[in-house]
Amino acid sequence: MSRMEAYLQLSPLQETERADEPPQSNPQGAGRESLEFRIGETYMAQAGVIALLLGLGFLVTYLYTVLPPLQSSLGAFLLAGGTFLCAMLSKRYYPNVNLPIFIGGQLLLFEAALRLSYFSPAPLVDRQFGLLAPACAVAFQAVCAVRRKSQFLAIIALLCGYATGLMADEVHLTLCALALTTALAAYFRLKHDWDTAIVIALIAVYLTHLEWLLGNPLLGHEIRMRPEGPLGIPYLCAYALLFAGANLFRSKALALEMSNILLSLFNAGGFCLMGLLMVVTYRQNELALFSLLASLFLLGIAVAYWLLRKSFFSASFYALGGFFAMSMAIFAQLQGAQRFILLAWQSLLVIATAIWFRSKIITVGNLIIFLGIYLFYSQVEKPDAWVNLNFALAAILSARLLNWTKGQVDFKTEFLRNTYLASTFCLFPYGLYLAIPAKFVSLSWVCASIFYFAMSFLLVNRKYRWMGILNFLLVLGRVFLVELASLDLVYRVVSFMGLGLVLLLVSMAYARRPRRAEDLRA
Repeated sequence: MSRMEAYLQLSPLQETERADEPPQSNPQGAGRESLEFRIGETYMAQAGVIALLLGLGFLVTYLYTVLPPLQSSLGAFLLAGGTFLCAMLSKRYYPNVNLPIFIGGQLLLFEAALRLSYFSPAPLVDRQFGLLAPACAVAFQAVCAVRRKSQFLAIIALLCGYATGLMADEVHLTLCALALTTALAAYFRLKHDWDTAIVIALIAVYLTHLEWLLGNPLLGHEIRMRPEGPLGIPYLCAYALLFAGANLFRSKALALEMSNILLSLFNAGGFCLMGLLMVVTYRQNELALFSLLASLFLLGIAVAYWLLRKSFFSASFYALGGFFAMSMAIFAQLQGAQRFILLAWQSLLVIATAIWFRSKIITVGNLIIFLGIYLFYSQVEKPDAWVNLNFALAAILSARLLNWTKGQVDFKTEFLRNTYLASTFCLFPYGLYLAIPAKFVSLSWVCASIFYFAMSFLLVNRKYRWMGILNFLLVLGRVFLVELASLDLVYRVVSFMGLGLVLLLVSMAYARRPRRAEDLRA
């Protein structure tokens, strides 16, 4: 056997445990001991490091109060360098506290660089060049984040970058710093797939821009809208493009990641809200123009998402933002009933886009907005026949458009179509009531019922027959409750004879029509 093993170059078998030997169990209390050592060895050490770093931060502040500017700055940089040295030594001998020490060193370095021009009674560097040192500190933080492959360090670098922009407190310096930091966040997203960093950067940049727009109260200024606020509109577009590109140029396989969805939702929402605030504050007379441009901007991003990535979530959010801006443009440009008529017809464009994107989000959002606009109109405007008739016609065409393309989308549209048809059923008679003299209202409603039955015959759709039947009930109610007591005798004769004749003809059509299986079902 030894010769065979040597010939086959087999290693000797390890001795296995005997089958009858009982397995060894962990000593009693090993779990408690492990938790105890984890707390004592790791968590307490990290808490101690954080306390020491806070003490160093207060020490740096103290140096600037008792020493001349040059000596205090040198002391701050030496403390930061000593912290980095401790981080290097702890990486080999005590790795549990390496990351907190390294982060503390970065923050101390950023504070020292910032105090060269800011928060110092006698700054060493003029404020015109004051951003160079903190910008270099942020660049160093970004390099360290990439080398260590640490998303947490990347988040710190981004937050420090936005803070640097606020410290500048000047229009283009501040906004350029925010845009460059956003570009760095997009780089982290595309190159290293750091999802949390890009979402935090998105929230931070819009909040930072808002803080700057309100006059930078964090620096002790009075809260007021800056007179130079319109200069921030191009930068706002730059933020939106950078965040959109951070998703757009990634792999298609990552389209359904939650970070992608949140990034698109917050980006579209933040751009719309910030843009609306700035335009209403500074360019209210040009609200229609800016809203139209914002609509084209967001719709262009939505189309790019759909064509390049087939990402219906991101495309839907940007499209909804674009249509919201388009609604604002219509509302700002037109007056009275005209604006509501055009808003009603805009819903058809939204439905067509939803079908193209195969997006249930857009279809449901459009239905809610459609009904909301009509309710808003009913509260702020006097009843208008043409508005109601246009809403009714837009609703029935929306239902038909969804029905024609129901095989092309991968979600059910039955409830949406029924809601649009119900809206038509309510708005069409009301519009006729407002448009036609009172003595001919019932006849117009009879014509509406005939229209519904004709639609049912042409489209082979039972829903329109039910709409015709229910509309006849409205006619009967009006004839017996209103016209029987208010109309002249001649108009009563015309109303009752016309209604009776139409009802008999419809009944005869039902009797001659062969019953089908789908009609016999409930």
